[in-house]
Amino acid sequence: MSIRPEEISLHLSRIDTSAGEWLIAVDSAAKTQGSDVIILELIMEQDIDEEHFRTRELGVKMSVSELDSPELFEGILIRLRRWVEATEGDGFLDLTRSSG
Repeated sequence: MSIRPEEISLHLSRIDTSAGEWLIAVDSAAKTQGSDVIILELIMEQDIDEEHFRTRELGVKMSVSELDSPELFEGILIRLRRWVEATEGDGFLDLTRSSG
């Protein structure tokens, strides 16, 4: 089931990393049938200067309930920040509880 990106609480969130701030935009979101899992396609953007910016694409698999809980939502931002700081380029991140 497709979900409008602006309905996702993560849409237009910002994370601070050791290399600067990143804006997170949800490009697409789909809930898997018969479960609490959602698949997100994120575009992460960082300003370099007034005319240049850097982008990264990240696919994320996670529980819908984590997005809806303010306590768990902060943990999502922390895990996204860790991913940005530990990797280069685009990627995929599985944030479902079973994956640790």
